[in-house]
Amino acid sequence: AEDIRQSGAISLSEALEMVVGVHLGYTSSVFQLAGGIRGFHKLPANKIVLLIDGIPWSFEMYDVPGLNQIPIALEEIEKIEVMRGPGSSLYGANAMFGVINVITKKPETTQGTLFSVTAGEHDTLIGTMMHGGAVDEKLFYRISMGWNQTDNHDYIAWSSDPGQEYWKINTSLDYLINDNSSVSLFAGYLDPNQQDVIVESTGPVDQSGADTFRTVLTYRAKDPNVTVKAHLKDTDWGAGYSFGE
Repeated sequence: AEDIRQSGAISLSEALEMVVGVHLGYTSSVFQLAGGIRGFHKLPANKIVLLIDGIPWSFEMYDVPGLNQIPIALEEIEKIEVMRGPGSSLYGANAMFGVINVITKKPETTQGTLFSVTAGEHDTLIGTMMHGGAVDEKLFYRISMGWNQTDNHDYIAWSSDPGQEYWKINTSLDYLINDNSSVSLFAGYLDPNQQDVIVESTGPVDQSGADTFRTVLTYRAKDPNVTVKAHLKDTDWGAGYSFGE
């Protein structure tokens, strides 16, 4: 987390660029995971598996990493693990080039309130508010919300300026059942007012209106060492001009 903060990265994809052998490219007004690992490149990047706390996170229509559908802030990331090379035997056929696992911070370690504002070129504006607390010695929580916008006026492969505007909110709860076990709940929501992406087979796609909701319930035990996760994702259809309403 400290390396990410000191790097000046303003998005998960920019943080990933620090990893040797990981190559990203522009597919919209911001960096999306369109590229590859160790020289193997493809648009869309459907040979890379993206995990958030061990849960697959993809744009299911093309089964590509869904970096533009993650309702978490960069400040919530504890560390990023990258496996460069085939991981198909453990993570499925899409893991031919590599696996990226993003691990978020526990609510217990993010007590207090944080405000963050970032502004830059291409009309970039990113705002984040994060607050964590404890109800008692067993129940910890974190609430995070944010706003992202970017508009690249110089992107030549688009009939109009590609851009994005979306807000996001999530909450994380950790409950310590006893010294041996705990249960966690994550729920996140992302609402894109505008979100342009390029897909290889269709060209530009406007994903505005494609609201995304994700929830994950996790049970952990130390002895025996067991982790059980149940997760649900729901994404609405957008009003993409490539697909029609």
